[in-house]
Amino acid sequence: MTTFVLYNFCLFLSALLGFSRKLQRPALWGAGIINLIIVTLLWQESGTTKWLLKSGFGVELVIDELSRLFLLTLAVVWFAVAISLENKKQDGFFVFLLLLFLGAGNLLFISNDLFNLYVLLELLTILVFLLAGKTGETKPLWSGMKYLLLVASAMNLYLLGVGMVFLAEGSFGISSITITGVPAGFLIAGLLGKTGLFLFSMWLVDLHSSVSSEISALLSGIAVKTGLYALLRLRPALGNHFEVVPFFAVISAILGVIFAFHEKHYKRILAYSTLSQIGYILIAPETGIFYVFAHGIFKSWLFLGADLLPNYDTGVPSRYRLPIFTWSLVALPALSIAGFPWTVGGSSKEMLIMGTTWWQQPILYAVSVGTAAVFAPFFFSLPKLEWGEIPKNFLGHVLLAFFAFFPLFGWGKKAFESIGILFLGVFAALFAARYRKPLPRILERLENATLLYLILFVLCVVMSIYG
Repeated sequence: MTTFVLYNFCLFLSALLGFSRKLQRPALWGAGIINLIIVTLLWQESGTTKWLLKSGFGVELVIDELSRLFLLTLAVVWFAVAISLENKKQDGFFVFLLLLFLGAGNLLFISNDLFNLYVLLELLTILVFLLAGKTGETKPLWSGMKYLLLVASAMNLYLLGVGMVFLAEGSFGISSITITGVPAGFLIAGLLGKTGLFLFSMWLVDLHSSVSSEISALLSGIAVKTGLYALLRLRPALGNHFEVVPFFAVISAILGVIFAFHEKHYKRILAYSTLSQIGYILIAPETGIFYVFAHGIFKSWLFLGADLLPNYDTGVPSRYRLPIFTWSLVALPALSIAGFPWTVGGSSKEMLIMGTTWWQQPILYAVSVGTAAVFAPFFFSLPKLEWGEIPKNFLGHVLLAFFAFFPLFGWGKKAFESIGILFLGVFAALFAARYRKPLPRILERLENATLLYLILFVLCVVMSIYG
């Protein structure tokens, strides 16, 4: 534990190398390779390691199964994004921010106390805003500002809950406290605003679709999972109060699929899908944690493939035929998110569904069919009979492809069921193709999103207390 913490402080210092044009590439590759090796070694360990810096007022750290899963997701996605960005000219400040993001993410995913979670969540929020608005273009900058305002409001609610818990328990350590009443409602409501749940996260679609493909991959693959980690980490301390989360998760999973199915813009389809997939995970968090890694892999891979398409606004590749190589870099992650067997998406989705209750399974099956319908045009369309050019960020695709097909959680045992879901999704996509029209975006406007937040936060607090 001590070694890992010191390593991340060294990572913060190494971020200064990003200001040197000559050292940018070695810094990105070095950080990516070293971090992936260290996290892989941690993944192979078992058991739980805890470290308390100083009594109940100090920082409590933990490395367990939950931490390892999020750390591995961060290591793979961040390295793939870094590889892809090296072929684009970036200034020193951008590389500096990117390296800080890696170190802050690592420390967040081993945090086990309320206040340390708050500090690192806020730091990562600021880093996301700076990375999103670094180009200086109006749309990404405004989208980042909307994200910053809405998430900061949510985290203020979380901080109020932290203060109440400390007054009642005299400690920030999650493993030594029980969270009940109003504080539980405040903590849950605040973190749902940070996590990518539909209606709670109306900043997500606009932000993820307006920034560069690499930053979109980092946002969808990692940034939305920072709040998810905090929520899952707090789950044991929240007890029965956590039961309000699956209620909102069901709404997010269903509405996210519906909006994604009707969308025409490639990156907005992926963003709406993220809203659905986060809900998918939180419907059954016991087994949903394994889907965290799968989502990080195939969603960041899909976003990196956005630059390979001739036009985002066509929505789906079925309107133009891509060369075989380009088509495969879009079709393969689409198959994984649709639950194709022998992929990380198929195996983790099977684990998630099999670990659910009787009322959750029908919902997850329906959402799985809907997800397959959303992405059916990406793998069901025929490519051109030509090879095509190898993209400059090819190595980033290779890294993600390896983990997409590596049997990290096994190959799964219900291949025929997975294929059946795929066929149902393809059939639904063909049958309902004429009804695919973008739905109103009125809820994404800042004033409407703010009002919606107030209503949902009050509802969430009341439900978590009395539900």
